[in-house]
Amino acid sequence: MKYYITILFFIPVILFSQCDTKKKKDINRCKNITEKTAKYIYQFQMTDDSLYLDSALTYTNKALKKCNEDKDKILFSFRKIDILSKKHDYLSAIRFIKSVNYSFVSDLPYYNDFLSNRFQAMEYHYKKKYIKRDSCLMIINKTLENFMKQNKEKIDSLVALKNINEILNNSLHLTYIQYFYTRSVLFGYKKTKSELDSCQKKINGNKRFYELIDYQCKENDFLDFNLF
Repeated sequence: MKYYITILFFIPVILFSQCDTKKKKDINRCKNITEKTAKYIYQFQMTDDSLYLDSALTYTNKALKKCNEDKDKILFSFRKIDILSKKHDYLSAIRFIKSVNYSFVSDLPYYNDFLSNRFQAMEYHYKKKYIKRDSCLMIINKTLENFMKQNKEKIDSLVALKNINEILNNSLHLTYIQYFYTRSVLFGYKKTKSELDSCQKKINGNKRFYELIDYQCKENDFLDFNLF
């Protein structure tokens, strides 16, 4: 009887140890894929050789199947659409976006539609169909404008915080950057810069944060997706 009880005691210990070991292996595997994909993207940026993007995409797809932690799924879903934007495969990116639920950006209920419209606009821009591009961007602009009106007090308070890290740690800051960046593509940098300066003075916004928006409006490549 004692022997039987001893066996029952050790079985869960062994199983727990095996699960813990497997989890560590999974974490290390996903960490390695993160580093590999980042390396391939960097090599593409240095050489302009699209084979590096193919390798990065292969590993990213593998990670999306194998890595189950929420933070990994978020990282690799954004990494995939970043890679597809660099490959100018915007339609594949749209199909992928529609298959993913970006509910983790819970403060931004418009986010899935925003991404789909953004990549559709990039597709039109790449094909030099600027009128159709601007139609997509006007939809984005209106959506962001309405969202900012509905959340004006909350957003104004956020962008006026003295600590820029507090601003960047809140997903609402993305709306603000996306709004002004979209307007810079639609109406030009000079007009958007004037609007940006006016807003900053009106609410005494964080100067460093506004400088970040200004930089994005001035320097960001529309065809190379990032969170903005």
